[in-house]
Amino acid sequence: DLYCRMRFLIEIVRCVRKYVGEDYPLSVRLSASEYMENGITLEETRIVAKELEKEKVDVLHISGGNHETRWAQVVPMFLPLAIHVPAAAEIKKEVKIPIIASGSITSPELAEEILNTGKADFVGLARPLLADPYFAKKAREGNPEDIRRCIRCNEGCLKRGPVLSR
Repeated sequence: DLYCRMRFLIEIVRCVRKYVGEDYPLSVRLSASEYMENGITLEETRIVAKELEKEKVDVLHISGGNHETRWAQVVPMFLPLAIHVPAAAEIKKEVKIPIIASGSITSPELAEEILNTGKADFVGLARPLLADPYFAKKAREGNPEDIRRCIRCNEGCLKRGPVLSR
């Protein structure tokens, strides 16, 4: 059952908490859905999130997919932006701890919308920072038009050619 399956995660959280202490911020990243038959579901993740909150986890980072459904982990351009944000918003309704939303949040405007509508407390960026390491600086300075946008092609992230050496 779900409680037996989450036991390993809970034991890890307890061990880490014991090691780092009560004052150290502890974050857990969860796939809200694995997007596959017999995979983790949003309904199960709601329960896991509540249990992690009881274990004094400080923040939950909501993602999706697994290695079999890699398209949900590293979302390509033909899928919607902010793909995991609805799940993050649902988990946020279940717990009082902060929620980080992720999944193709590619612009400061989209990030602000997610935060301003209360769907999450933070946004996680990965590929946008690979496309432009100064993403946050340019947004903070009011120059979002200067940001080199991630187009979610996955060419530099997943499809890497052989390393050439001389």
